[in-house]
Amino acid sequence: AVAAGTDPEPECAYSQANCDTGFCSGSRGACQKATSGTCVAQSCTADLNSINLADTCNGSGTCIDNGTSNCLPYKCNGATGACKTSCSVTADCQTGYDCAGTVCKKIDGQACTADGECFHNKCCGAPAGICRDLATDPANCGACGTICSGNHVPTPTCGASVCNGTCESNWTDCDANKQTNGCEKNLTNDPSNCGACGRICGTTPGYIYPDTATYTCNSSVCAVATCNANYYNFDAVTNPNGCECGDLDVGNKVCTSAVNMGTVNDTGQTLTATGNIPKSGDAVWYAVTASNPNWQQWGGANPYRPKIGFSTNPSNEFQLEVFSNCSGTYASCPEADKTIEQTRPTDMWEFNPAENPCYWTGVLWPGEYQCLDHTSTFYIKVTRRTGALNCSTFTVQVTNAL
Repeated sequence: AVAAGTDPEPECAYSQANCDTGFCSGSRGACQKATSGTCVAQSCTADLNSINLADTCNGSGTCIDNGTSNCLPYKCNGATGACKTSCSVTADCQTGYDCAGTVCKKIDGQACTADGECFHNKCCGAPAGICRDLATDPANCGACGTICSGNHVPTPTCGASVCNGTCESNWTDCDANKQTNGCEKNLTNDPSNCGACGRICGTTPGYIYPDTATYTCNSSVCAVATCNANYYNFDAVTNPNGCECGDLDVGNKVCTSAVNMGTVNDTGQTLTATGNIPKSGDAVWYAVTASNPNWQQWGGANPYRPKIGFSTNPSNEFQLEVFSNCSGTYASCPEADKTIEQTRPTDMWEFNPAENPCYWTGVLWPGEYQCLDHTSTFYIKVTRRTGALNCSTFTVQVTNAL
């Protein structure tokens, strides 16, 4: 062997093919005398991201460290010590890149200047952009900057360039547009989407209830909000009867518009009228004429005996008063001491002239008592006495007979 730096010839006992290219004695040790050449071969760095460039002799006995060179975007081939120039799997690419065919390209979220640099071929914001996947990115769904709505969607998603995601409990996406407004309808309280998209209370067949003016939606069930005029929902049930209680006496709330029951004569005739009072403070008025065609009874009693009361009065909820006119004058007999009157208001009123017997005043028996024709019209006012408002009905009954 020759001493370092003293080899004057291009051959020596070492197995190096050409001593003129030099070689290192040891790792980056003294270089054998040569004008130039490799003294340490090229190899991969430990992380396989770069290559250690071959060290060369400077011709003066010194081995030069030529540093490293990054293989980005590829890895270094450990077998050859050279950078790879294509890929077949992700492992052939450095971190932040993925294999697209045979080319390593930047994955989503990496800075980019053009679409072609990106694995999904989209650089949003180029030339100073970010690689994005328009098929799956909820912040760039179908197009750069198209953000999937988070309206009642806790975790917006994007699939096949269409916004998606699971809605919060009770909310749903009725317009199939989670990109613009997410899950925009609450099926528990929306009367236009009550329990299901497009189920409109009061419009959708099967959800239209009698005499209901407006609807609400309670716990996904259509319910009455307000009733039509003069209707009430006392049973608090919407389906199927809606506002089940209709006011039977809309037009006779005052004396001057009292319902005419007709005429009841003194032969034992009976008249009835049925009504209800579903509204607080209301009164119902009826008018009836009690006729006395048989007042001239020879030697007998005047059969005129009008009686006004209830034939139906559930739980004694209703009461009545009887007037002789609409000016507030209570009806009474011309001979007051012969009238059966009870505390007003009451549930029965009876007119009792007590003319028995009756005689015709004439020349045969001058001065004898003469029966009177008591034909009169009575005005009956019915009001609620007690109890909670409801739809129960009463029946007023008028009879006229001794």
